[in-house]
Amino acid sequence: MKNKGQMEMSFGMIFTIISIIIFIAFAIYAITVFLNSQKSVQAASFINEFQNDVDKLWQGSGQQEKTYSVPGNTEYVCFVDFNSPANNLEEVYNKLKLFSDEGNLFFYPHDYEGKEIQHMDIQKTTIQNPLCIRNNNGIKIIIKKDFEDALVTISDK
Repeated sequence: MKNKGQMEMSFGMIFTIISIIIFIAFAIYAITVFLNSQKSVQAASFINEFQNDVDKLWQGSGQQEKTYSVPGNTEYVCFVDFNSPANNLEEVYNKLKLFSDEGNLFFYPHDYEGKEIQHMDIQKTTIQNPLCIRNNNGIKIIIKKDFEDALVTISDK
């Protein structure tokens, strides 16, 4: 008597299907790790380039307006003075303070550690505390230092 509709799968076929599923899962994991590391590299590149521009202007005087590339998941780049109370975007200030009160440069939503930008007058920069600059396919920052100033100030206008 023959059973119609009965399907027999060999051990080799089952092993092949399981191997394909494992390979696809590993490929998805590897792509995710690669994309996340790309965002971290882009954030580090922005910080290094920005610090270099601040250092150049700090050694002289003048004004420079530049557009920087930041990771795509970044909504704002914020300059924060945690020694002063928030008077602008208090929700952002409080969320950033929960993660770290070290540094004066932060990415929001918070994905990376805060960084301390040297030679920057954070009190003059953060008249609106925090000063958050919206990411519109990059952020436009104005770096300036007058001859009589000791440190550089940052603005978005």
